[in-house]
Formats: sequence, C-alpha cells, structure tokens
Amino acid sequence: MIISLIILSVLFVRFHLLGVPLERDEGEYAYMGQLLLKGIPPYLAAYNMKFPGTYLMYAAIMSVFGQSTEGIHLGLTLINCCTIILIYLLGKRLSGGFVGIIAAAAYSVLSLSPSVEGQAAHATHFVVLAAVGGMLLLLAALERQGPNYLFFWSGLVTGLAFIMKQPGFFFVLCSASLVIRFHFSGVRGPSSKLLSSRIALLTLGALVPLVATLAWLEYAGVFSRFWFWSIQYASEYVTQIPLSHALDIFVSQVRRVVDGFYAVWVLAISGLLIAFSPYGPKSPSRFVALFTFFSFLTICPGYYFREHYFVTLLPSVAILVGISAQFLQTKLGRFLRPPFPTAIGAGVVMAGIVMGVAASKDFFLGGEPSKISREISGLNPFPEAVKVAQFIASRSDPTDKVAVLGSEPEIYFYAGRMSATGYIYTYSLMEDQTHALAMQKEMIAEIESAKPRFIVVVSTPASWAQRPGSEEYIFRWMGSYIPANYTSVGVADVISRQVTNYVWDEDARWYEIKGNSALRVFSRKP
Repeated sequence: MIISLIILSVLFVRFHLLGVPLERDEGEYAYMGQLLLKGIPPYLAAYNMKFPGTYLMYAAIMSVFGQSTEGIHLGLTLINCCTIILIYLLGKRLSGGFVGIIAAAAYSVLSLSPSVEGQAAHATHFVVLAAVGGMLLLLAALERQGPNYLFFWSGLVTGLAFIMKQPGFFFVLCSASLVIRFHFSGVRGPSSKLLSSRIALLTLGALVPLVATLAWLEYAGVFSRFWFWSIQYASEYVTQIPLSHALDIFVSQVRRVVDGFYAVWVLAISGLLIAFSPYGPKSPSRFVALFTFFSFLTICPGYYFREHYFVTLLPSVAILVGISAQFLQTKLGRFLRPPFPTAIGAGVVMAGIVMGVAASKDFFLGGEPSKISREISGLNPFPEAVKVAQFIASRSDPTDKVAVLGSEPEIYFYAGRMSATGYIYTYSLMEDQTHALAMQKEMIAEIESAKPRFIVVVSTPASWAQRPGSEEYIFRWMGSYIPANYTSVGVADVISRQVTNYVWDEDARWYEIKGNSALRVFSRKP
C-alpha cells in the first residue's frame, strides 16, 4: 500500500515533467536511438565515447512510446518506478520491510531532484536499474547452497550496467567482492572450489552482455570506430583533470547535489556510521560497506563529478537512510509503544524529504516545462532547440542533412534529419588531447563533403567548452566557409531566462546577436 503511494507520488511529479526539453546527453541518446530505429548502428554516423547500451534502451523506449520528448520521459518514468520497487525489495531483503519502504521513499525523491537533473533520462538511471536488479539476484543466490545458476543471472543483469555506461563496471566488481566477502564471513565453510565456481558463474554472466555487444559491433562493421572512441579517446578523456583538483571539484559538486535535501543526506551518513557501530544491525553491514564503496567509485572516473553522475550513488544512500530510520525506530521502541516508534522514525525521514521538496517546489509541484529547463540549465538553448529544429524540418526534405557546429545533438533528433558529420559533440575538439586537431579537420571534411542543407552555429559557451589553449582551426574555417556558402535564415537569441528573440528569413540576415547564448541557422546558397 505504501509503495503504491510512493509510485503514485512519483507519477504525479514526472507526468508534469514529461515535456521538459531534452538536454544535450538526452539529445545524443535520442538521436542515436533514432538512428538505430533506422537500422544505422552506433559509431557509424555519430561518434561518442559511451558504450551503446543506453542507445539501445532509448531505441526500445521510443519504439514503444514514440519518438518525442514526452515518449522518452515516459520511458524514464517507467524505469524510475521499476527501480524504486527493486530498491524496496533490496532494503526489505537486507533488513526488513520498514527499511525497504524508507529506502524506496528516499530514492524516489532523490532520483527526481533537480539537483541531480532528475527530470532527464540519463544513462545513470539505466545503470542503477541493472545494478540493483543484479544485487537482488546475488543476495538470493548467496542464500542458496552450492554454485547455483542465480550467480550467472546476477552477473548477466549486473553486466548490463557496464554496457549502459562504463562506470557500471564497478557494480560487477562489487558483485564479485560480495561473493568473496560472504564466503569468508563464517556463514559457509571456506571452500576454494565453491568460491571459484560461484565467481566463474558470476563472471560468465557478466561477460555475456559485453561479448554480445562487441560481436554486434563487429558484425555491423563499426568495431574500429567503437574501439577508438570508447577505449582510446575515453582513456584520454578520463585523465584530463589531475588528482590534485579532484577534492575541490567533488566538494563543490556535492553542495549542488545535496541542495535542499541536506537532512536526508545527513541521515544517510548517520546510517553508514550506525551500520559499523557495535549498536547497529549486523545483517546488512557487510553488504552496505561494499555496495556504498563501489557505488561511490562509479561517480569518480575523470574526477568530473557531474550532478547526474550521483544517481548511481543514490541506491546506497537510500538504503543508508532506511538503516538510520530503523535504528531510531528500534531505540524508541524501548520507551514508546507501537506505532509511535515507527511513526517517528518515518516522520524524521519525511521531514527531510518535505524540506527538500519545498526548496524546489516549482519543480516538484507543477512548474512550466520550459521554465524548469531554464532553472536547471541556465541559458543553454534547450527550449530554443525545439523551435529551431521545427524551422529546419519545415524547410527541408527528410533526406537533407544538417550540421550543428556546437554540442546540441537534440536538434538532429527534433528535426528528424541526419547529421552531415559524425561529430555531434564539439567538446572533444576543444580538449587538450592529442586528437583535437585531427578531429576538427575530419569534422570539416565531412561537412564539406556532405554539403548540408542547413548549418546551425551555436554561440553558447557551454556548448563548446572552449578553454585557454584550445585548438582554433575550426573557428577560422567557419569564418570563411559559412559566409561563402550559406545565408543566415534564422536566429534564436537567448537574452535572459525569460526572453528569447526569434528572428527568421530576411530579418535574420542582418540581425546582430545580443545575448551570450544563441543558435543561428544558415541555409545553403543556391
């Protein structure tokens, strides 16, 4: 009954968030999913360093709910609700129904929070679904005698987290560590044969999604592209920020992630301390330690600590909140009669949740979608991308190609037009890495060869992430190639959070951009 109320509350909030414009990562996934539905494999017509699991999930969601913002966010709603139920079952298996309910409630609101960009269908939501499902199967397997096949299925489901996003691999390591930890905990006699067989089944299961993915990419003829982007380039990407800067970035981002929910996070920290105290519950502590540790590792690669990365940490945070509430319930049970201990324990958590919701009430309680996008993403042109894409779609044929000079792949998705270049992001072109100049030249060559019907130039700093020392070859090329071959036909000029100037056709030709964020559309000259 209570879980049903939690799910209904989530549905109430998420339904009014369905129309929030896609941000960049969502635009990437949506466009890649769109290509997959056309039979075009990843890394062929669009390049990125992420593993393809999330692209497949987007393709599946859009095949069911439609190729629209609302369809994508409806799929996210389904994924989120399934994850909440799994977290309830995980908490219940670890320490009883009360912990399960509190964990589900905590996760439902934390994973929705604008502080982790909860409205967006990021890869982290798919990682969490697979990871929590795999952990549930693993705990069930550990309760049985011998090397049963639940270890294989647990590995397979957890292995899907890795395919969704590379840091999901830490959950595979977590599973293996839990098997070893439980094996030497005194519950079973230490048998190297039993341990080896369990690890072998777990590993075999985890390899199935990876091997199947690699075989598919090889069959599709894109393995070399995949290897360059997801292995070679990705290895450079995660080494750009030095370790000496990691702590400062982490502290800064944690403040943003916690936001109004500081009371809930304090309860989670208290739960971690309780789990290891002499007075804490013994049954979940060995699981909680490893699960929290490896969940934390998932947010660490590259030391970027972006807000939505923290979604993979939230299941362990939610379980810890449940442990904290249960501890309070148990202690109060010595002095008060039921149901007062339970009500107080749950009430403390609810108070923390209500405080967080109140801090972002427009987001949780029905704000207008485009305003929500602006509040979360500032002057990034996500609402404007919708109108620009509609303009392009109305002036072009489905076979025409478009080039976006900047990192706004959502424009391709909205317009339903293919990119003239595989570089749907320009971040990599600005980074201090060995391939930057070669990437710029390749992007330029692809655009000149394709002769796209439209070029969209993005003048939003966050869309380029240019930094001191960035290679500027592509900007010099833009300054000569576009005026010689294209005419300005549209502008979306973001003046402020409340005002955007839209100018089309002849009026756009001489329009001077006034804001610090804009999209300018150029049409190819006859």
